[in-house]
Amino acid sequence: MSVARVSIVKGRKEWKCNSCGRKIAKGEEHRSWSVGFRGATQKRCMDCPAPKTSELESSMVSTVYAAMEDADFDTAGNKEDLDAMIEDIKAAIDEVAGEYESGEMFENNYDLQERVDLLRAAEEELDNWADSLEDEPETEDDEAYEKWLDDAVTAARDAVENLDLP
Repeated sequence: MSVARVSIVKGRKEWKCNSCGRKIAKGEEHRSWSVGFRGATQKRCMDCPAPKTSELESSMVSTVYAAMEDADFDTAGNKEDLDAMIEDIKAAIDEVAGEYESGEMFENNYDLQERVDLLRAAEEELDNWADSLEDEPETEDDEAYEKWLDDAVTAARDAVENLDLP
């Protein structure tokens, strides 16, 4: 994993925010980072949100991070919603692993093979995210269901946040 480090710096000249387009004056604090080897320096004013992990990652795994960031577990109204979010993340993992596997250097590059192994293991972990949950209550109208849903959201979020990605 090659996540760029974000620094908070004072500008030595005038810049333009890469997010909102606002001018960043000379001497004004802003966020600065560069993705990948010799990547273009990105600047973001302090009024804009900090960059997400998917914006800082230089490898194809950024697709997985983007899917993880898109999963808004707090909006889930039932287990099917949570399953759909988990499936979207698993699809992103599968897509990235497939891209690595289809590369012509895959057979000769142990680093790529290790990345795929980690991605496949993460995909398997997500298959079992609900194993620790009690059975879903029959009705969605009572306190027991609300407690169960809160536990399910926590389990799904924890499963995603604890993934071991390359």
